[in-house]
Amino acid sequence: MKVTAKHACLAHNVQHEVEIPAEMVAGYKMWTEGKIPFVQDALPLLPAGEREILLTGTCQAAWDEMFADEECDEDCDASSHEGKMCR
Repeated sequence: MKVTAKHACLAHNVQHEVEIPAEMVAGYKMWTEGKIPFVQDALPLLPAGEREILLTGTCQAAWDEMFADEECDEDCDASSHEGKMCR
């Protein structure tokens, strides 16, 4: 059975619902209990934007607003970002 996690975006104060597919519910539970430290390991098939709202309370629109000036090209190797990661 799938699980729906509800989180509000801290930047926009908008409620988001993230559906955790049945095959990832065990990983989600283990992540929320601290048994799996990285959300990307617990929920590898969930889109990055949905994992971000679970992890930081930042929705994709807020993320895009915060980092709008950090556009990358497809061949970016992140070495030109002074330690910042590409999205």
